[in-house]
Amino acid sequence: VVMDYGHDLFNARIINMLLNSPLNLSINAQSNAGNRGFNTIARYRGAKSVFLNGSEVQLETRNKHSDLIDIVPGFAQNLNFNEAYVTNGSRGIICWSALDGQFVAPAFAPTIVDRTGAGDATLAVISAMRAAGIPREIAAFYGNVAGGLLVGALGNEVSITREMLLSEASKILRKAT
Repeated sequence: VVMDYGHDLFNARIINMLLNSPLNLSINAQSNAGNRGFNTIARYRGAKSVFLNGSEVQLETRNKHSDLIDIVPGFAQNLNFNEAYVTNGSRGIICWSALDGQFVAPAFAPTIVDRTGAGDATLAVISAMRAAGIPREIAAFYGNVAGGLLVGALGNEVSITREMLLSEASKILRKAT
């Protein structure tokens, strides 16, 4: 997992080395108060798997009025990504693939206390599962379960364990059946 926070750690040479490595990389180029508009995921053109939040895609495409579901395919194709995952708050995560198209995985957050770290947890779970060959739909489900667990707590007060993730996923699946 490559987390580019825009502090100039990843220069063009390092990015090129990462993109040409045999590793199954998941890349996130975060937009924050210190780099807004200057830390672009476009520097990672051709990446296998990228993770962004909705506002980062809007910034990249200079389009804040269209629905993200309509923006993501063209955005991801234009930058030649294999897969793109775009978190969209209570509307879930948009999962796009050059091979398999797009779907939206629902969010699972009954109580929202603090969004801090939710996207990072989602990214970590999906990345690990995809690297293990788990289908996108299943990986996105578990990723959103992880994100849902984090938004129910303040700051970093919760560290998600495998047991917590499996228990919460089981509860959700029992309710759905």
